[in-house]
Parts: sequence; C-alpha cells; structure tokens
Amino acid sequence: MPLIEVKLYDRRVTALILASGIGPAQRELVTTGLERLEVRWHDVDIEPGTRLAGVLGAAPVHANSRHHQAVTSTRVAPGLVAAGTTPDGIVEALEDPSKRWVISVQWHPERAEMGDASAPLFEAFVRACRGDA
Repeated sequence: MPLIEVKLYDRRVTALILASGIGPAQRELVTTGLERLEVRWHDVDIEPGTRLAGVLGAAPVHANSRHHQAVTSTRVAPGLVAAGTTPDGIVEALEDPSKRWVISVQWHPERAEMGDASAPLFEAFVRACRGDA
C-alpha cells in the first residue's frame, strides 16, 4: 500500500507504520454510520522506559479517540516500540528509539477537549525541535 493511499484521518500512526516498511498494519474497528466522528474516551497505558513515559509520566492517559482503524501489537514495524496501548491491546502510541525524536500518538492531543493533559507532549516536541532534547 503506497503512503498516498492513507486516509487523512488515519495518517499519524498508519503513516509511521507504512514509512517503516511493514505495510498495512491495522485492523478495522467496528463502526456504523457517523459514530466514528463522535469522540470516544479510553485509557492508554504508557509503557515504562519509553520516551513517551518520560514526557507524560507513567500514569494512564485518558485519551480521546475518533479512529476506525487501529494498529495491533503483532504488527508493529521492526525498530518501532509500542509506547502506549489500550487495555484490550490496541497500540495507541509508537516511537522509534533509534531516532532523536519520533513519537506518534493515535489520539488527538491537539484538541481542546484534552485540556492540559497534552501540554507536556507539545512542550517536549518544541524542545526537540530546538535541539534541547
């Protein structure tokens, strides 16, 4: 599957998986009608020792979700690490520890509904862009 076929609303984690060379690494979640546009909330367990844990801490993140496709733990591309998963095993965050800064989250940290919970992620990204991380 070429990268250009990735649907806009699936692009973050899916594009990272595809760019890593493993190909399609997702499963279709059961949805009907417009419910995928409605926000759903769930906890994401952050993997200890990951860069994401260093940024957000070890406590689960209560994350918003609008996606209808998901990466499964059996399809994480070589070199990537599942940095956050839901209790039912869906990968919600990936990172590449061999790179200076590669973190991808499936939830929407940019949305106002996340409140201040996402601020550390954006602050860490800005520090990395400045070369401070």
